[in-house]
Amino acid sequence: MILADDADEEIVEIFIEEAVEVLAELHEYLPQWKANNDDEEALAVVRRGFHTLKGSGRLLGAEMIGEFSWKFENMINHIIDKKITVSESFFHVLDEALAVLPQLIEQIKGNREPIDNIAQLMASADALAEGRDV
Repeated sequence: MILADDADEEIVEIFIEEAVEVLAELHEYLPQWKANNDDEEALAVVRRGFHTLKGSGRLLGAEMIGEFSWKFENMINHIIDKKITVSESFFHVLDEALAVLPQLIEQIKGNREPIDNIAQLMASADALAEGRDV
């Protein structure tokens, strides 16, 4: 199930618009943060993007995008809390997440194509958040 059975169509449309805007911000700010790991504004925007998708997705009943986004928000929270450090693996997994997000949004629109590597990406985010390499 992609959405809760009782999801309001108007709210779904608003979520999709918001998700597309968040995705654009992520595509703008993630490269900035990758280029300068000390760019706290870019880091904050990237974290907030995943936070927004998590919260809005869960509110809508779109559990997959909510849980997916939480995995990456949590990973970034561990960077902010200095529990883990940025690595090539970290950015590679974030790049992969950005490639998958449009597919998750398409699923909400009604395109039910399965996403092959989603479970692997979520597991990688968990591993990196725990300080393990992937």
